[in-house]
Amino acid sequence: MDQRKPPATAGLGPGDVAAKLGVTPKALRVYERAGLLTPERRAGGWRRYTREDLARLHQILALKGLGLSLRQIGEVLAGHGADLAQIVDLQSRHLEKQIAALRQRLDAVTHARQRLAAGELLSVDELINLARQATAPQTLTTDDVRRLLTELAEGRGLEPEIARLRVSMAERLMGTGVDLPTLRHRISQALTTADRLRQANHTAASPAVRELAREWREIVALVGEADGEALSATFGTDMRQLAQDFQTASPLSAAFAFLTEALATTPPTTLPGEKA
Repeated sequence: MDQRKPPATAGLGPGDVAAKLGVTPKALRVYERAGLLTPERRAGGWRRYTREDLARLHQILALKGLGLSLRQIGEVLAGHGADLAQIVDLQSRHLEKQIAALRQRLDAVTHARQRLAAGELLSVDELINLARQATAPQTLTTDDVRRLLTELAEGRGLEPEIARLRVSMAERLMGTGVDLPTLRHRISQALTTADRLRQANHTAASPAVRELAREWREIVALVGEADGEALSATFGTDMRQLAQDFQTASPLSAAFAFLTEALATTPPTTLPGEKA
């Protein structure tokens, strides 16, 4: 039997994580095989769970506690770009609903107990109600989680249309190998580059501007592929709204204006996977 110990480095081993969180090492391996959790592997193949891994694991366990399957959890985490704060909010709201449901069940049972203690008989309707109260609280479906994530986005000040767009865009990306945070990063980087080039007085003939236009067309093509539609080379209202969701810097409007001009004056080039 191998008695080796993992190296004493940052992070926790699977045994420590399992013991602290009340799960089994087998469950951790199941989450890894499902692609939900990817802890760092050190020399010798030892798995180490960092703070980010533990935050991810909390998201998995919280969504599992809401009744979602591993596939549904993967859809929520990979597709909707839910961060830790959103999952905690979602968990809190579900617990509040559970508490309210338990209070209602307790009131019904207490009332029935008082009736029986007084020697009264319960009606058929009351017996049916008691039977209903004996069932476990309902868990959330993927649609419930999607709706709540949209509500949470609206609660952070996003317009309802933009909040729904964010969730819709995430759903478009499912199965493409690109998640919403990656798309968010690319859009943010493109807008940052656009504003930097604008301030440096670059023209449409600048190689840097041409590269920026190419990058933006790749982003739009990616979304078009995810949506199953052919999109134009210029960005549309949906992309503008999505970018406004992800990029809050003050020069946003100027960056968009610069990017629009760059796209209008820079001829499209052949993108990877396209025919010339």
